[in-house]
Amino acid sequence: MDKKDMARILAILQTNYQKKIDNTEATVGVWLMTLQEFSAEAVLQSARLHMAKSKYFPTPAEIRENIVRRRIVLTEPSAPRLGEGKRAKVTVIPDGMSEDDFLDLFWQEQVRWEEQFLDYEK
Repeated sequence: MDKKDMARILAILQTNYQKKIDNTEATVGVWLMTLQEFSAEAVLQSARLHMAKSKYFPTPAEIRENIVRRRIVLTEPSAPRLGEGKRAKVTVIPDGMSEDDFLDLFWQEQVRWEEQFLDYEK
């Protein structure tokens, strides 16, 4: 995900919540710093989920929590940019699994997908 993707997602949130964001460049930077390890599509899916259930503008932590708790991961080995038509898959963290265990599993899956993608390119 890059600044352009993050700015688009914040624009969607700003429009939905009718909230003016001050110092947009700094806001984009903070949100990107907090969510940069996730794909733009996963962050967008999390924002959609938040908009569907909350009348309050989210924090980056709430968007992150949606991704982690609902296990929003991509079904492709590489993260698509917004507008490419790819979808995120949403599942729920199994009961009893900690957030740290989920993140460990998440990174293992990302590495496996990347290795498969690199093997495919050869």
